[in-house]
Amino acid sequence: MKNLKKLRTENHLSQQQLADLLYITQQSVWKYENGLAEPDIDTLKALAKIFHTGVDEIIGFTKESPSGELGPETDTDSVSLSVSERELISLYRKLDLKTKNALLNFLKGLI
Repeated sequence: MKNLKKLRTENHLSQQQLADLLYITQQSVWKYENGLAEPDIDTLKALAKIFHTGVDEIIGFTKESPSGELGPETDTDSVSLSVSERELISLYRKLDLKTKNALLNFLKGLI
């Protein structure tokens, strides 16, 4: 649960507020953040939905992509992203290569 506290604080949620969203106790959130307990898969899915991210980011799973680019399993701890930036990246990753290139060209044209 490497990134749970970071995601929670970036989204201006207290442990109690997050617990209320998950229908669990504040103590459970504290235990998750401090590595004393692990949430079940349904709670992980709920966390991913709340923070608009993947389970990999919440638990801190990282893996360098072959190209060296930021991939879906790449550690982004050194990069501070807003919720909307994470959502954009998540949506971008769902596109096929041709659509990704078209989107990049469109964005470059806007700038």
